[in-house]
Amino acid sequence: MGDFVKHVGCECGSSDGVAVYQKEENGEIFYDGTCFVCGKYYPKGEIDPNTTVEKTKEPFDPEPIQNLPMRGWKERRVGKTVSEFYGVHTEMDAQENVTKRYYPITKNSSVVGYKMRDCTEKDFRVFGNGSNGNEMFGQHLFSSGGKHLIICSGEEDAMSMQQAMWGKNPNYTTAIISPINGEKSVTNQIKANFDWVTSFEKVTLVFDSDDVGKEEAQRAAKVLKPGQAHIATMNLKDANEYVMARRDNELVAAFWKAERFSPIELMTLGQMWDDFEQGAEHSIVPFPEQFQSLNYMLGGGVAVGEVTLVAAQTSVGKSSIINNLVYSFMSDAFNKIGLLYLESTPREIVQNLLSIHMEDNLSLKNPSTFNMTELKKRFFEMVEEEDRIISIDHQGAFSSIDELFHKLEWMVKAMGTNIVVVDPIHAAVPSNENSQLDEFMDRCLKLAKQTDCTIFVVSHVKKPDSSDPHEISEYSTKGSGSLNQIAFNTILLSRDKMAEDEKVRNSTKIQVAKCRRTGFTGEAGWLRFDPDRAKMYACNNPYAEAQEEEDQGPMNNFGVGETKEGEAF
Repeated sequence: MGDFVKHVGCECGSSDGVAVYQKEENGEIFYDGTCFVCGKYYPKGEIDPNTTVEKTKEPFDPEPIQNLPMRGWKERRVGKTVSEFYGVHTEMDAQENVTKRYYPITKNSSVVGYKMRDCTEKDFRVFGNGSNGNEMFGQHLFSSGGKHLIICSGEEDAMSMQQAMWGKNPNYTTAIISPINGEKSVTNQIKANFDWVTSFEKVTLVFDSDDVGKEEAQRAAKVLKPGQAHIATMNLKDANEYVMARRDNELVAAFWKAERFSPIELMTLGQMWDDFEQGAEHSIVPFPEQFQSLNYMLGGGVAVGEVTLVAAQTSVGKSSIINNLVYSFMSDAFNKIGLLYLESTPREIVQNLLSIHMEDNLSLKNPSTFNMTELKKRFFEMVEEEDRIISIDHQGAFSSIDELFHKLEWMVKAMGTNIVVVDPIHAAVPSNENSQLDEFMDRCLKLAKQTDCTIFVVSHVKKPDSSDPHEISEYSTKGSGSLNQIAFNTILLSRDKMAEDEKVRNSTKIQVAKCRRTGFTGEAGWLRFDPDRAKMYACNNPYAEAQEEEDQGPMNNFGVGETKEGEAF
């Protein structure tokens, strides 16, 4: 694999699509990279991490292409009518042989480029914008929200499929599209057009029958919503081969017989090793070092595909701890964090994370005194080149669980977030009825398992019966018992917020009530909040500290930094 160096631009138009890796071969250091947007591979000698590989593009002038006729391709049995429907222009030689085909590339339903197919050299070239962030081929022709969507391997396959469907029912046009950069780009294109693609009731993948086609169909199906994807079984290589062989009816039948994709597959124990080996490197999301006891009890941290419940009474400081965790997760380039903060505005999210970064609590200051120039500099210093935090602008509430999970699925599948924080769950669901909470947790679990993301769910707990503020349990969570039952880990936070002693008042106790992987439970350390710096610090039991100070006299005015435990994150 090599060591990741940086992201640079790609000739497809992406400004940072190529992930550059440093490798060593026979003592020689070299670089290579692959564009995650268009899939292009840059081998040894074709990439330099100190420069961009983005090519200077020729100015795009669509007129010469659009002046070409819209003709069919006789040798492929793709007719003029379907070529005109999709806006495909054709270049001919003196003998009326097809030499080039030009497929329109659109964005917001406007042509931004053309993909040229050299029919003699079997080569492709893009004029204009060929980024995978554009619409898929043919997408601009169809409205969203229909019953059927068919995605084929390439442009000629999409037109062949449409022609075959017209042959069976000339009065109905099915939404049929294809990726603009080949099968390997289909997953990224689905992500770029996630809302449109997933608006259809059924999405059928009609891909090539070779190993690459089958593999890409599986990858694409996993991006779609559960139960939405269907995969057609192809006896010939692709849709166009059916049309060339005059077996159009069989092609249409393959669409109707397409099997619903299910991620559940039968595997032998030996076949499971590859999944174990490949997932080992990033299978655990560790908490910061200050959570040493918690990391130990959770086997190093929370695992991918797990739902972790964080529960505490109101005003205990859950959000401060969560914000400090999110800030810590940002330091790992592997992480991309999705936030669903139901009690925070975008302004508050920026203010809280920036306060932690600057170690200066902005919420304690009058906004009229802010130096916005300096704050902006420090903010983008925190964000850096890779903006790894995505937040859902909930605008107050969700009308249904479906609406909420549509946004969560888009954030995870389309935006690639691997850590999701929902704070708090009771504001996320339309009502706090047990059935609503049960459905929410069940769908969280399915999303986590399907995508290998790590989900944190923050919950309030009921007012304790005891006067002891630390006497809480997993059974104290408000609402359904499914919160704790479905969660893989349950972490309890408690604080004596009315204590006279400042150290006790600002210290939070951490307890693990449940961890399926390790089975460990019990106390998992203490954190202390510094309100001036907006940061959480590891500390010892504050009650023991208070007693020791009473016996020996005060050591300092805050107590942070007295021992190794006092370092911040």
